[in-house]
Amino acid sequence: MQQDLLPIGCTFTPADLYRAAEPLIKLAVKEDAPKRQLVDSRLIVDLDMKGEARILANAQGILAGGWIVPLIAHSYDPKLEVLVHFRDGSAVKAGDLLVTIKGHVASIVTAERIFLNFLTRMCGIATLTNRCVQACAGTLAVVTDTRKTLPGYRVLDKYSVQAGGGKNHRMHLCDGVMIKDNHISAMHKITIAQMVERVRTALRKQRRYVPIWVEIDRLEQLPQALDGRPDVILLDNMSLQQLRTAVQMRNDWFAQMKIDAPRPTPLLEASGGVDLSNIGDVARTGVDRIAVGALTHSAPGLDLTLELIAEGIGPL
Repeated sequence: MQQDLLPIGCTFTPADLYRAAEPLIKLAVKEDAPKRQLVDSRLIVDLDMKGEARILANAQGILAGGWIVPLIAHSYDPKLEVLVHFRDGSAVKAGDLLVTIKGHVASIVTAERIFLNFLTRMCGIATLTNRCVQACAGTLAVVTDTRKTLPGYRVLDKYSVQAGGGKNHRMHLCDGVMIKDNHISAMHKITIAQMVERVRTALRKQRRYVPIWVEIDRLEQLPQALDGRPDVILLDNMSLQQLRTAVQMRNDWFAQMKIDAPRPTPLLEASGGVDLSNIGDVARTGVDRIAVGALTHSAPGLDLTLELIAEGIGPL
């Protein structure tokens, strides 16, 4: 498996994104306004009143999900007009106008929380990803996400990681084979290298060409993993010193084996306990990849607000 074939950048077409977003939007609308005629804005606001809403950033960050605002708007009111002012992946600052929505005030106010829920989450993931990528500047380490996502949100979350400058790990279990610690424990009668060969043989018979990972949590497992020549060796919950030692061991093994490759292989991927506070130190150990679960399970939402201007009245 060539290094550039590793699944570190899923390609999402507009159709992919819409298919992923549509059921989530429907669910959000249903749980927030199960009886549309009874929602507060329709009881309070004149139904023929029109106005303009502005979604503003209250903090510095990265925009992701601008395209989802029209989908949400039109699920409430097909006549709402939406203008997104920044491309996804753009850096924004406090006070920036991100989106303008024009139309019936009752529809806009009813959809307000759903607009903000999706945008806040997606921008938050993109923003944290971008900060992690910046913390790794000057190293060769690639920042990737994980499969630690909420059911239904994987496409949107992984798209948001891309918007922040990160790369994607496996989209699902079929994108690669990972020999995990539990597999190693269950198959303790054979070596890690033999497990890799077993997987490689099975894939060859199926005519499947996907990368193979081996997860280890102790340095003494590394020689066996190297002998199996997987595409990636995942170093789970290792200290900085252990990571540095693993990189040196891999480099020495690579030089000894005289493998024809542009950079030392197998690739080494650090994972476990990595966040914004320590990712720069992890990157400087020399690892090739850093898988960060926090990008999708712990990213703080970007602070956004929606301000409404009603026709003939002004800001509300």
